[in-house]
Amino acid sequence: MASTSQSPTNGAAAMGLPGPTYSRKDKSLGLLCENFLQLYENNNEEVITLDNAASRLGVERRRIYDIVNVLESVEVVVRRAKNLYTWKGMANMPQALKTIEQRFSNGGHGSGSSSPNSDGGNGSPRKGGGGG
Repeated sequence: MASTSQSPTNGAAAMGLPGPTYSRKDKSLGLLCENFLQLYENNNEEVITLDNAASRLGVERRRIYDIVNVLESVEVVVRRAKNLYTWKGMANMPQALKTIEQRFSNGGHGSGSSSPNSDGGNGSPRKGGGGG
């Protein structure tokens, strides 16, 4: 008996409805990130709304959050407000990666307590400071 790679719970296709069929590989974060980068790298859009990105890529918004959190750490995007980011492009990535590498090589643990962003934060104000 031949096996198929399609799952019987494969969305619209399983119900006999027209629409794209996806394999597990099609939904991988790596592929989604590539599609996200192509979408914004090739356009002259500077503002990214997560709802728009999710709609254009056909995924849930939480999957876009997974991607922008990583891209924010390497300064490809910058968070401006809830669900709103600015596209900075790939040019800042090499320096951001160097900064991260230096943090780890200097005994840092990469706990996320500081950001490589030039504004010194990740968009969330810290309360209580403990110093002074």
